[in-house]
Amino acid sequence: MKQISILILYFLCSISINAQDTINLKNRKVIHAYIIEKSKTEIKYKLDTISAYTTFITKLSKIKSIHYSKLNYALSDIPKVPKPREKYALGINGGLGMFGVTGFFSGSVDYFIKPYLSTELTIGGYSGAFYTLGGKYWLANKDGINGYSPFVGLLYGGFFYTNFLEIPLGISHTSKSGFQTSIQLSYVNFWYDMYRKIIKLEFRIGWRFK
Repeated sequence: MKQISILILYFLCSISINAQDTINLKNRKVIHAYIIEKSKTEIKYKLDTISAYTTFITKLSKIKSIHYSKLNYALSDIPKVPKPREKYALGINGGLGMFGVTGFFSGSVDYFIKPYLSTELTIGGYSGAFYTLGGKYWLANKDGINGYSPFVGLLYGGFFYTNFLEIPLGISHTSKSGFQTSIQLSYVNFWYDMYRKIIKLEFRIGWRFK
């Protein structure tokens, strides 16, 4: 009779353990819990070892994967957290710089079509108006909006009666709130005179939007 009681208790404990959801964190920690709510940014869960009134919250960005128990739809889930450059895809900037030996001002709009690839339109002026249109490839920090990110680009531009090809190389810094600054040095080659080449320096300040 005692052995039967032990087996029943073991069986009930096994059901209780198996009924729990498993949360695998990126730091390799494993949490066995009962997930009660999941949003786009976090999950809420309870532990059977702590008061039922206590609810824990963990950000999805800290989670590697989630495995639901059979009592919780028996699903395997890998949380998808929007990458910051997808979340803050649109940017508007104002700039000042030197076009050769002449100063200029500019305004630009850019958009991340991929976390590592953006399109850009710039309109500026000094002794005359000019525009550039093209894209930039971001070389580092592809999954983050914070910190420094170097980039290289290829732009097609127009100025007065001619067109030019511009190859910018620079670095950008964006804060968690979306405030962005950048500096870039460009090689500019005018089409009407392949021997006319100008170095363009520009400093920009702007904001990124959701």
